Amino acid sequence: MDGAPAAPRKLLIKDRRLAALKLRKQGASYRKIAERMLEETAKQGIDIGEYSESQAHRDVMAELKRMNERLAEAADEVRRIDLERLDELLAVHYQKATGAKPDYAALNAVLSIMERRWKIMPGVVAPTSSENIDLSKLSSEQVERLSRGESLYAVLTTPGKGGAGTPEAPTEPAPETASD
Repeated sequence: MDGAPAAPRKLLIKDRRLAALKLRKQGASYRKIAERMLEETAKQGIDIGEYSESQAHRDVMAELKRMNERLAEAADEVRRIDLERLDELLAVHYQKATGAKPDYAALNAVLSIMERRWKIMPGVVAPTSSENIDLSKLSSEQVERLSRGESLYAVLTTPGKGGAGTPEAPTEPAPETASD
């Protein structure tokens, strides 16, 4: 067997897909990718068999899909770590915000942490408001209602001590009318 020619090496699918994507990123058409892959692998003694324009497209799409999956997994890991951090912060500030003598700074922190959680949790719809509310202006009754789980909007818009009609309560914008 000493004089026998070496058998062509097989190009791993993973390597082939990476090479096809690299060519595509350089602006090559799928037809050009197929031609270049056949040329380059033949020079290197690598057998990739038949390689067409449609195979080049499938390779590029498969590699992009793999990369997107890895990116999504990494994003999920980062999101999970951030949620754990926010949970730890929430636990610290929640006790101060809902204690016998509520701490307004802690209440602000709790609401900020909750808003941050809503932003990074997929599928969870957060309340939307472009308003900043100064929680230090809330009455003790309003703080108590918040600590019982009532929504901030409900606390600020329902009548009662410091409820609707107070300067810090949000008001609904008047509907826009078409002008003639």
